[in-house]
Amino acid sequence: MSVRECPTLGPRSRRKRRRSRVRIFRRNCPCGSLETRQRRPPGLCSSRLSTSGDDEGGGVPHEGLNRPRELFGNALTRASGLVDGKLVDAENSSEAVYSMDALGRRWVRKKMLYTGWQPILAESIGWLLAREIGLRVPAGAVGGTGNELSWLSAYIGDALHWQRGLAHFVKNIDEFGAMLTLDAIIFNDDRHSKNILLVPDQGEEDYVAWAIDVGNARVGYPTEFAALGLDVPTKPNIARGLPIELMKVGAFAAAKKAAQLAGTQTLARYVGEACDVVGESTANLLLGALSERMKHAGELVERYMQVIEGIP
Repeated sequence: MSVRECPTLGPRSRRKRRRSRVRIFRRNCPCGSLETRQRRPPGLCSSRLSTSGDDEGGGVPHEGLNRPRELFGNALTRASGLVDGKLVDAENSSEAVYSMDALGRRWVRKKMLYTGWQPILAESIGWLLAREIGLRVPAGAVGGTGNELSWLSAYIGDALHWQRGLAHFVKNIDEFGAMLTLDAIIFNDDRHSKNILLVPDQGEEDYVAWAIDVGNARVGYPTEFAALGLDVPTKPNIARGLPIELMKVGAFAAAKKAAQLAGTQTLARYVGEACDVVGESTANLLLGALSERMKHAGELVERYMQVIEGIP
């Protein structure tokens, strides 16, 4: 597939034009959102255009949460000029398609038109946290507007899905352990074998494990997530044959990093930006619940591993 560049403006000029439109919007919108790519009438905040029919609005306004980005910039990459290819042949792929952006980067794209806004929120927060706690995940980005708003996960070639027979050939076992911590914190109970990739390490018989797809995590539903308290998944749809004993060191190390991030301005910036992307108004509620779970990350992951070890 090919991406057509504007012969007059080029990519750099187009980026300048988008920033100009954002400044116009921010003068009119009381929430100061930076995420819209469309000009809207004065006073109208970025709206979620979900087909799910599930609205969790009515939360506390979150003006303060997106202000730090004026100093530090966006934590989530924005991709533009997306050109879609064929459908991804995968179970529960939510009509995912292969896509290429204006920079030639290859992505797996999931559109809000098919998923609703909640998976995009879950993916955004899950990806940001994964980077902080040391979990290996593909590059991530958001792109598109309206119902075309999408979560983008970098395409990983030559990958196998999880196979229990390869468990002891995983080279990055501590990074792999961090996956359990992330899933416990964001209440992701959908870590089946297709959501773990094994990439052969060049010149060796070992494999590098990657975690993908946290779109079903409860963190994408702020009100439900807050109601969980410190619960962990008790009946997860999880891949069989994970080397839990070997993963524990990495899991607890990741939990320590998560606890250190709890209550920080960095976490507030992450949550504020992720909520702005989808137009979610309960950022403060989500931030409080997430921060509390991260403070107790060690306890959560310990209980979650006990659940997994009890699965036949």
